[in-house]
Amino acid sequence: MDSFRGRLLDLGQRELKTGAGKLTLNIVLPAGYKFNREAPFYMRWKSADGSRLKFGLQADSVDFKKAGFPLQLPVDLPAGRSELTIDTVVYYCTEKSAACLVDPIRVKLALRASPGAPATVPVDIPVRKPLL
Repeated sequence: MDSFRGRLLDLGQRELKTGAGKLTLNIVLPAGYKFNREAPFYMRWKSADGSRLKFGLQADSVDFKKAGFPLQLPVDLPAGRSELTIDTVVYYCTEKSAACLVDPIRVKLALRASPGAPATVPVDIPVRKPLL
């Protein structure tokens, strides 16, 4: 994953309930576009070095062509602050498949554990609108 070269997207910090929770990962396509189901979809997630953030689902076990979005990612968030990196390569086309594009994205997200925070947090990953 360290060799991933994508557009950096810093989503800042979100608060999530300490302990068991979920991140709702959603790839947000520009209006008038759809996923290219014929192309290989890539997504991986990892916690930053030293983070005790645990994932209840590994990306290797997900068939992204069938899974769809939003995708529920169970997490176990320890007290304090954790950092998360999500790497994805999104292949998408115009509605009529006249033009197909690719957007490699590296998402950085900080999670702060809080007992009173929501147990589920949405994580929207916007795909770049092409200049056609």
